Amino acid sequence: MKKVIEDLASAISARISSLQRTKSQLQSELNAITGMFSTNQRKPIESRIQQIDSEIVALTSLKKLIDDYKEEMKNETMFKAM
Repeated sequence: MKKVIEDLASAISARISSLQRTKSQLQSELNAITGMFSTNQRKPIESRIQQIDSEIVALTSLKKLIDDYKEEMKNETMFKAM
């Protein structure tokens, strides 16, 4: 069970890092788009950035729950050892 939790936490961290890199690339792309008629190019990128932000928030919350659970299990193990 511990290995599964560790693997899940690692996978979540990797996904968050990947999303942050993608968001950074999209932000750069968005900053490079200029012109009066650029709305059609900007909207899909802005939408994707919003989706990424939402996913990052959800994954960060999940990672916090996992970290809290791991800490609770660690404390419980230490308490049992006393």
